Amino acid sequence: APAPRYHHSAVVYGDSMFVFGGYTGDLNSPANLRNLNDLFEFRFQSCQWIEWTTSNSQLSRRPRVLPPGRSAHGAAVYDDQMWIFAGYDGNKRLNDMWRVPLQRGDSEEACPRWQQVDQSGEHPPTCCNFPVAVARDSMFVFSG
Repeated sequence: APAPRYHHSAVVYGDSMFVFGGYTGDLNSPANLRNLNDLFEFRFQSCQWIEWTTSNSQLSRRPRVLPPGRSAHGAAVYDDQMWIFAGYDGNKRLNDMWRVPLQRGDSEEACPRWQQVDQSGEHPPTCCNFPVAVARDSMFVFSG
């Protein structure tokens, strides 16, 4: 199971819930707070937690790129992928966007990989603690 955390995101896809990031530590002692960039899957039918391994592997020739650890970000599911946007990395507010496929492959090379999204047009300023919603082919960011 994931470590206790605050301001993480959780989305439901298929028969699973996916939990990403947040921060862990003692709220009364800010020096112990740490932003996370881990991804856990909770399978409803078996009540089982699975941590998605996203570290580099000797079997893979391509290094894995991970989103920076963050809390208070937005997350949504669209096109069989989890999308995360903005948040707070412990030092500054963010406005980057990342996505990861939520369908698993059977081999190391087929393991899902995070990909940073190249945004275009006018996008929101840095923000945190906001809801997002997907409608048709768009993700809407509210407030922040």
